[in-house]
Amino acid sequence: WPLDLESYGVSAREKLTTRSGHPLLILSDRIALVFGFADHELYVHRLRGRGVVSELTEPVTVLVPQAALELGEPAQAFLLARAFAAASLRASLVDKLTPRELEVFVASSLRHLSAGFGSGLTSEDVLDDQSRRIQKALSRKARRTLEENAARYIGAPPVDFNAFARNVALGTARAALLCADDLVLAVEVLRRTERDMGTLDPATLVRTVPLVTELVRFWASDAALATRRRLAVIA
Repeated sequence: WPLDLESYGVSAREKLTTRSGHPLLILSDRIALVFGFADHELYVHRLRGRGVVSELTEPVTVLVPQAALELGEPAQAFLLARAFAAASLRASLVDKLTPRELEVFVASSLRHLSAGFGSGLTSEDVLDDQSRRIQKALSRKARRTLEENAARYIGAPPVDFNAFARNVALGTARAALLCADDLVLAVEVLRRTERDMGTLDPATLVRTVPLVTELVRFWASDAALATRRRLAVIA
């Protein structure tokens, strides 16, 4: 969907600019380059209950909650890296929609190319209305890309959107951990920013929360060690 800054409680005039010399923008510029973004727009939002999010605009837009300004630079780096990682995967919607909502969204986006596609997921009126809204919002380039890839998706086995969302969350967390280079800090940031983690101590998180468990397992893996060496993070 088109970016709605007002829904985050900010306006276009509040974009952080190079002239401001804001330390968060300096850090964000560095993290953006890691993920291949030569340019981006950065805002500080005041929306409660929302963390750092990326929007797939041109250039990509990242919105950081006011509370993140109280964190240290390594914690901010972790949060920013997750947002840029999601943008690089073109998977930012995973942070905004439930797996079920995402499945309905994808079906709606393809409905005009395959009559009746997605029937049974929700009401036909919802699917058709959302399909019209998506087509209206897409640029010509985006519409062409969708059409080029639609047949492959429509003809493939059904996607497990719950597993897809979990894999995106884990992938972005792994990338962010490599940027922050601090497992203890990453777990603490997740505890403070992720829903349903705030009341759990770190040891319980590692034992009971799959995202944290997998992150710890990744950090101890040969793949993580090799990547850190390639990045010259460790000797």
